[in-house]
Amino acid sequence: MRYQVIARRWRPKTFGEVVGQPHVVETLMNAIQKGRVAHAYLFSGPRGVGKTSVARILAKALNCLDGPTPYPCCRCGPCLEIAQGTFIDVLEMDAASNRGIEEVRGLRENVRYAPAQGRYKVYIIDEVHMLTEAAFNALLKTLEEPPAHVVFIMATTEAKRIPTTILSRCQHFHFRPLPSGEVKRLLAKIAEAEGLDMDEEALDLLARASGGSLRDGEMLLEQVVTSAQGRVSRDQVAQLLGLVEWEVVEETYKAILEGHDLRVLKLFQEQVVGRGFDVYGFLEELAGTARARFLEALGKGEEAFRHQTLLDLVLRLMERVRRHPLPEVLTEMELVRLASLSHLVPLDELVRRLEALEVSEGPGVSPPQKKERPGGRPRPSPSRREEDQDLARRLRDAASQEQPSLTPILDKCKIYLEDGYMVLESRYKLGTFERARLEDEATLDFFRRFLKGMGEEARVKLKDNGERVWEEEEEEAEGDSILEDPRVQRAMVLFRGRVRKAKTQKEG
Repeated sequence: MRYQVIARRWRPKTFGEVVGQPHVVETLMNAIQKGRVAHAYLFSGPRGVGKTSVARILAKALNCLDGPTPYPCCRCGPCLEIAQGTFIDVLEMDAASNRGIEEVRGLRENVRYAPAQGRYKVYIIDEVHMLTEAAFNALLKTLEEPPAHVVFIMATTEAKRIPTTILSRCQHFHFRPLPSGEVKRLLAKIAEAEGLDMDEEALDLLARASGGSLRDGEMLLEQVVTSAQGRVSRDQVAQLLGLVEWEVVEETYKAILEGHDLRVLKLFQEQVVGRGFDVYGFLEELAGTARARFLEALGKGEEAFRHQTLLDLVLRLMERVRRHPLPEVLTEMELVRLASLSHLVPLDELVRRLEALEVSEGPGVSPPQKKERPGGRPRPSPSRREEDQDLARRLRDAASQEQPSLTPILDKCKIYLEDGYMVLESRYKLGTFERARLEDEATLDFFRRFLKGMGEEARVKLKDNGERVWEEEEEEAEGDSILEDPRVQRAMVLFRGRVRKAKTQKEG
């Protein structure tokens, strides 16, 4: 007898053997028991979760010699023939290869004839979303009012592609991906029956690699059975799946936590890229490690911030790697950056340290006094906006008289007074000539004379699309250095910072 793969030999034969879909199984069994079988069903969900298997079991339940029954015997002629795919009244059609209107017309012709052997004629249409629009339209009337002896069961992995006119004529059941624990339990049962000795970690890896699809898990187990010699370890399964060894992933994660960027880079180049492993698969394993550490820390009541941050960053990197032309280079760069973030501190911890720093300084230490700018004004109010509008109008009028070439540039600017400055903020990105025109000394002198004539003690500030271009600086008193403040010095120690530029902040 020809060998059958595990996925076929372990396909469920009754509703009781179906796993992970209790909401579907219970509803169908109750419908059969109460004699309320619908004329059309739509089974949707990801691959390998039991859609076609449940369709065949439903066909057996309707045509079993003891039926219709929710418990088909699997021993009578109809049950055995349906399981083998030879029962004449159960027709399976692959819509991916029979998607045209001619095939549907042939189906409509056959629907009219009574069953030859069984109680019902059952049409199982797999991947029904592949039918053309014309084929769907041809199926509509038959699907809505089929003969009493016909049941349609359609299966799809993409329910969104099914026309609403079809959906409205079917009972829709959504099949869910199987939980990893359920897949692991079933794979362990199959492995034991096949005489295979497997580590728990190896079963965990197979269950995770299945992605919620039992059929995928069974096919992976088939590969393990074929290649296994003795007890199957996690590393053997990882090698079979093309995944990086667990020790390499653990060592990489440890090096990231400890901030050893060169070590991380070397591990990635030698153990991942150098040995031809898939970069995305390596990142999946790294994300799994970060998640496990994160959950472990939460369970123990320990600080989980670093693990959470690394998990988030690795997940973001995985998304970028999918569409990047040079995934290895991108991953190298980002792994080094992750290692450089080893000293990240949670925000609440920083706030706590700063509060402790303020308390430790005591009430006797007061912050350096900020020098008040001349002409400083409060934040804009409705009356202030009117003053700004009047200022802008007068400035444009003065420019049209004294410097007409400046008027088009001022029309692009929002003009207002703020904290002792007359701000000219461009609404659009200025060109090189326009910026040079505004920064010209003659133009700035015109602005100063205008402000003096208006009685405003303000300086001039230019902004180009929100970016500061130029402003008049106020001279600082000698010896006034913010770096001498003890709180600033302690904050530099706290944040491990160094000073690149120091400037006393003016009021506002």
